[in-house]
Amino acid sequence: MPFARVQANKLLILHSKRIDGQVKQIKLHTFNTFSDAQDIVDSDSKWNLFCESLRIQFNVKINDTKLRENIRTKLKGLKLEETDSTNTAVLQVLNFLKNCKPPLSPKQILTLKRSKTNLLLLKDMIGKKMLTLEAPMESVRTDEETGAEKCLEYGLELYRQGDWDEAKRYFLNGLKSEPKHVDLLVHAGLIDFIHQNFVSALNFFDDAMMTGKKFADLMIATEPDEYIKNSDLDNWAKNKVCDLADECPDCFSEKCDDCETSPKNQKTELYRYLEFRPFFRSLTNRSLTLMKLKRFDEAINTLLLCQEYQPLWGTYNMIGVCHLSLGEIQKADEWYGEFLWGDSYYIKALIKHLLGQNEDAFRYLLPGIIKISDIANMLIGKEKVEETRYLGDALPNRLKASEFIHEQGYLFKNNPDFRNLIRCILEDDEVSALLRKLEIKRKKRKNDRNYKMDKKSWNLLYGSISDEFINQYVPKFVGRLNDKNGNYWKPTIGEILKVQIIEKKQRNWLIQQKNYEKEFYFRPPVYVDHYKDGDLIQILVSKSWYYRKRLFVSGEIEQ
Repeated sequence: MPFARVQANKLLILHSKRIDGQVKQIKLHTFNTFSDAQDIVDSDSKWNLFCESLRIQFNVKINDTKLRENIRTKLKGLKLEETDSTNTAVLQVLNFLKNCKPPLSPKQILTLKRSKTNLLLLKDMIGKKMLTLEAPMESVRTDEETGAEKCLEYGLELYRQGDWDEAKRYFLNGLKSEPKHVDLLVHAGLIDFIHQNFVSALNFFDDAMMTGKKFADLMIATEPDEYIKNSDLDNWAKNKVCDLADECPDCFSEKCDDCETSPKNQKTELYRYLEFRPFFRSLTNRSLTLMKLKRFDEAINTLLLCQEYQPLWGTYNMIGVCHLSLGEIQKADEWYGEFLWGDSYYIKALIKHLLGQNEDAFRYLLPGIIKISDIANMLIGKEKVEETRYLGDALPNRLKASEFIHEQGYLFKNNPDFRNLIRCILEDDEVSALLRKLEIKRKKRKNDRNYKMDKKSWNLLYGSISDEFINQYVPKFVGRLNDKNGNYWKPTIGEILKVQIIEKKQRNWLIQQKNYEKEFYFRPPVYVDHYKDGDLIQILVSKSWYYRKRLFVSGEIEQ
């Protein structure tokens, strides 16, 4: 592992390597001044770039945290010399660029992307300094391009890197010069949203929405022939053929659900004009914030306002979730499911289950489990939910699942019966074997983008799952769920059960239905003493649940 060593007025980064049976120290980098080293370790972005550069150039493993602490320990008590603090960072980037030869590796591309922000900042800094040298200070321009727009540009780069606090500083600086800049307001609100400062985020989104609406109305009134206020997403999507048909197996037979040209990834009419997008961002993010604050009615109204200007595919499902959160199951079913992707299948399945349509629930749940099985395992407690911080679509499935549980888990918490449907699928031997095979292929595709996956597997993981495939499994699941001798059956509320007492205990009675083998537990509402083992009784079911795979029933004993 690399380590730091002080030599005269320099700080060296060394790495021990065994060569010809002897351990030799290889010099990876030299900080010519202690100030340069201090500048690198004090900046997260510079430090990440520095470590990534060393990994690529020397192919060494680096423990970022330990090396950083090692350098800080060496620097303690040393006199930091005054020097140009950007010198080392610039030289590091230049040295990296010099060693970049096509074709670039994925790591090199990633490092270049991470370097972009520092280089842009440096470029802007040099530009401003040159203007200052060439002209009096009062003559230096501070127009929109060098004010709000540049702050937005730099802030967005930092935002994408996860440096949210620094990004917000740029957004707020831009708002000083242009207080009604909609995109700056939206992204400043997003930072507060990430930090769960929902009230503050809502204030930013409110300002952005009001300003954006005025702009949208003015543009539409000025050029009504250019801007179409209402567009029909369904008609647009009909017969849309994927542009990537040569690369996408699903496109040979039907619309691809994963490509850029699919309906779920395309926005029509107003949204295709860049000037309107900040307005739509303000509406959708305002809705998400209101949902976090459990102000679902207000969220619905905001989403309906968005629909008036542009029926975006995502807003349909968001309205459905709001109705589901309010207990309006039928309305949730009407709105939710316009377009479905990995985790959204679970919501649609839950809605169908709450409507008592378990067969339809299985039809949505099976594709959801195939595409992201981690969600199912987390819902039944087989996998741990990881901590996430709104890192977006580039997450692996396990973290996507964790993020979904954090965001939508409350919908499932009060619906324990839904877990039985999940177990029905996950505990099926055929499905389990299929999931294992698909996971192997998913990993192969992740590690090698040229890996040729068969069409069926590709459709199951990334495309559309056919009705023919689903019909193979759903009847089996429904039968298993209704089998009174099985491990998934539950009596419904109000159902009358004719049972025999097998073993009477004070709190839980072991009982068995006549003509069925399965035994389960009855919990009487009050202690009853005049019944004994072997007696036949009738129970009016008021509640049923599973605990540690054992079925429990409570209710009144009918005379």
